[in-house]
Amino acid sequence: MSRNGLEPASGMLKFVIPAKAGIQPVFRLAGGKDFMPLIQLLSRYFSRATRLRGDNYALSHRVEILEGSESSVEAEVSGSQAYFVSLELNEDTMFADCDCPYSEGGEACKHIWATLVAAEKQGYLG
Repeated sequence: MSRNGLEPASGMLKFVIPAKAGIQPVFRLAGGKDFMPLIQLLSRYFSRATRLRGDNYALSHRVEILEGSESSVEAEVSGSQAYFVSLELNEDTMFADCDCPYSEGGEACKHIWATLVAAEKQGYLG
């Protein structure tokens, strides 16, 4: 198990989305439906420093979404080299994979966070 409590699942990191764990919604949509952005729900799995570095990558347009839908995203994130990120949303679980050394060690990396930020901005994983 990694320092942040994540357990690799078949080579991927597994994030349990706490949406049904008593967390209050951030927004109420028309029709009364509660809504909380996915990145806010998943932020607890990422250190503040990792989120800041990932935000910088996303804002610097270093994330190229190769494929995206309501349930999955594949992206290439450019850093010191290009890394491939795969995200899969399955009910209350997000599976994430990045081929960077940090993520392969079982940690939630800046490339995954940057992809989450870019995916949300482009309307994926919703």
